[in-house]
Amino acid sequence: PRLIFDKNVILTEEMVEMIFKGGTENKEQIRMVAIKCVEQGNHRLASKLYTMIGEKKNGMKCLIKHGNINAIISFANQTKDEDIYTLAGNYLQKLDSSDEKI
Repeated sequence: PRLIFDKNVILTEEMVEMIFKGGTENKEQIRMVAIKCVEQGNHRLASKLYTMIGEKKNGMKCLIKHGNINAIISFANQTKDEDIYTLAGNYLQKLDSSDEKI
């Protein structure tokens, strides 16, 4: 992953899967790649990585930035965590109810 930062490589889901294919347990390494994904605007992938290391709140924040309403609701229902429900609920309340996505 050091090369990713040194050369500013654009991350894809396939690339990240190959990097962590061996099931690395290095949470700090995964966190660094998640931060890089956020910097690149790939919030969905960052959410996946944060969730992989147990940082569900950061995962939800990334999903909210991504804006996929179905993913936000699904994630909140799967985690069954009060803080996650609050984040999801606050986001959903702020949406325009006339929006076609809802």
